[in-house]
Amino acid sequence: MKHLERNECVVTGDNDLELLYGFDNFPVYMGCVDNNKHEEDLKLDMNFFISKGSGMVQLNPLVPLEILYKDSHGSGSMGDSWRRHHRALADFILKYESINIFEIGGGHGTLAREYIGKREKSTWTILEANPTPNYYHDRISFQKGIFDDSCVINNDIDTIVHSHLFEHIYNPMSFIKKLYDSLPNGGYTIFSVPFLEQQIRENITYCLGFEHTIFLNETFIEFFLQQAGFKIIDKQIYQENHSLFYCAQKKSDSCINVSLPNKYNEYLELFKNYFQYNENKVADLNRLISSSEEKVFLFGGHVASQYLISYGLNIECIESILDNDPKKQGRRLYGTNLKVRSPQVLRNMGKVNVILRQGVFNKEIKEDILVKINKNVVFWE
Repeated sequence: MKHLERNECVVTGDNDLELLYGFDNFPVYMGCVDNNKHEEDLKLDMNFFISKGSGMVQLNPLVPLEILYKDSHGSGSMGDSWRRHHRALADFILKYESINIFEIGGGHGTLAREYIGKREKSTWTILEANPTPNYYHDRISFQKGIFDDSCVINNDIDTIVHSHLFEHIYNPMSFIKKLYDSLPNGGYTIFSVPFLEQQIRENITYCLGFEHTIFLNETFIEFFLQQAGFKIIDKQIYQENHSLFYCAQKKSDSCINVSLPNKYNEYLELFKNYFQYNENKVADLNRLISSSEEKVFLFGGHVASQYLISYGLNIECIESILDNDPKKQGRRLYGTNLKVRSPQVLRNMGKVNVILRQGVFNKEIKEDILVKINKNVVFWE
């Protein structure tokens, strides 16, 4: 498979990257598929580098976008956690009285629906590569396309919104400059990103990968915004470790030469500890699997499970993968032989063990299974 090389720091542009960690032959797609031909699944070495001059951690090589996003994997489309997130983000946007909103990568239109229902006389336009609206409203419209240099935004747009998109961008500075140039003076960009630094500090299994290719934390987000000419108006932490909400305003007089602290030593230690923790965690899980007399399941038809397997999780004794998403059930997790089943299969099983490393969603998943399906399930976290 052809891949893309990114040999310079995405912050400074310097060729000063140092290898931190790597996985051989990691699956390039984080979803589920219908076929059983796992030997044909595309894989690529996943290598994490750190910039000596900035401390930015980033991936190299990269998967071409047309391969990486060939199919939707359903991330963010299921569960109360995401619905609460979209409601909270809509409330955050409401504070700035935006009238004509343009959203990049709005998916099915969930955020638009939340906002439109709370603010009369507002309009919302969604730019999507492959629009699949599940809600129709006369003040919500979809455009097919991507946010690149050829994208033209109407002059009456006062706010550009995106949610859990920024961390997917391969060239963050170019993206922010395009946002700045697309807005009128005084216009806002309002967005949500995963709280990556907190998640790394909590050793959550999946934080960076082929889709999240840069360590987009507060230090670098704020540098990109200020360097492009935005003034940061507001920032909010959502649910302790889930997301960060930002509001930044285009100011014609705010473009200054912003200094950037070198975080190399701090982030080098942070990520070394992170990778070591996950190696140790998988070793512990393997010991539990080998000594268990009960059936063992793995939760998550998604990238966190692919990570655990790549760290060396013993999947020979695992019954199957569990996932709440009906669109994944009955299908195979890409890069593996494991089929996905509904958690309902745990009903009436008595005591069973479930490996659960789904980060910010762990609590919701546990409560749902223990209350609604099987109170005897033991979770290995």
